[in-house]
Amino acid sequence: MNMNMSMKGPAKMSNMSAPMCTTKTVPVADTSLNKTYTVPKGFSGSPATANGKCIVDNSMETPCTISNGIAIAGHCESVTKGYEVTVNGPANLPTEEWFQLAGTTLKPGEFLDMVDTTPFVTTKGHIAMVLPCDSSGQPLARLFEGIIDEGVNTLEPADIEYLQQLSHPENGVCVYHFDIGTTTNNPDGVTDFAIINTSKQTIALTERNTSTFSLAEGYLNKAG
Repeated sequence: MNMNMSMKGPAKMSNMSAPMCTTKTVPVADTSLNKTYTVPKGFSGSPATANGKCIVDNSMETPCTISNGIAIAGHCESVTKGYEVTVNGPANLPTEEWFQLAGTTLKPGEFLDMVDTTPFVTTKGHIAMVLPCDSSGQPLARLFEGIIDEGVNTLEPADIEYLQQLSHPENGVCVYHFDIGTTTNNPDGVTDFAIINTSKQTIALTERNTSTFSLAEGYLNKAG
């Protein structure tokens, strides 16, 4: 599996509005066939030339929720011309990665982009992290998972478990692990993982701060 593993510098979360998608079916010249295109609502002209991104909802059980032009929950996919949303593909995509997080400083609210599995959607996996914490073992930064794209932000915090036997909160070093994949906002899986400074102080990640990423199951969003 070729995953786009990215480790980017800190930046502020930003949202870009995108319209909902609609379909347009047109006849194929000199044949009795029709072709259906996915285009943004309100698009005019030849659908074959549509290149603006839009949000498609192809799930009746977990419909996409839109708020102020941003998809925030449910089965929401940001698509472009020639992009096909499909569950066809390998059912199991095992992989494991290890990261050292040293050298990054995060102000309150800033994030570190950890992993982007696009075009594979992760439905099952596991992460373990050594993160800065306070004296009671509460993390100063949290892992968030979801889908980030133009017009889509379904990030939500992972449900963490504190590993007391491996942690040293008196030194500000704590170990947490958690399952990843399907979530409340992302019932069909996730593609993006980011560490966000959820504290009110600036934190500096050191060589002691590490992360494992293990992907156990997912499906492929094919390029058309």
